[in-house]
Amino acid sequence: MAETSAVQPALLRLARLFPVSTDRLFQALMNEAEVAAWLHPAGMTCAECRWPARVGTNWRLVLVNSDGRRFPVGGRFLEIVPSRLVRLTWIWEEHDYAGIETIATLSVEPKAEGTLLTLEQQGLPDEKARRAHAQGFGASLDNLSQHVRSTTSREGAKA
Repeated sequence: MAETSAVQPALLRLARLFPVSTDRLFQALMNEAEVAAWLHPAGMTCAECRWPARVGTNWRLVLVNSDGRRFPVGGRFLEIVPSRLVRLTWIWEEHDYAGIETIATLSVEPKAEGTLLTLEQQGLPDEKARRAHAQGFGASLDNLSQHVRSTTSREGAKA
């Protein structure tokens, strides 16, 4: 009998503890202006952001690197559980992983020290893609941490 092998899609899982309330962190995941501020890798900006955050709607970001190269990505919101979970499809429109649909899930969980965010991305085609997305999403979570700390500090100063 001939031996067969199947390539198993890679799974990405990142977890980060944020020193803010679950509601505050979830707001940063749902609000279009806030998403544009943090959802991009190091050395990039979000030049365009359409983030309607409703189940069944399409979303789209255009990330731009320092050379002006554009990286459009989009998908559809699959599930939203307020203050708990966002699940969406993630599809690069161009470049190395164009057209490959993955599922990204961002879940938040209250902890004594703040809020634990877990990001899982399923269906990445290989280990190289998993590493690339881990680097990009890791930098995005760094951005998110800075964003919620700075905006929470400003909001607290206004009160």
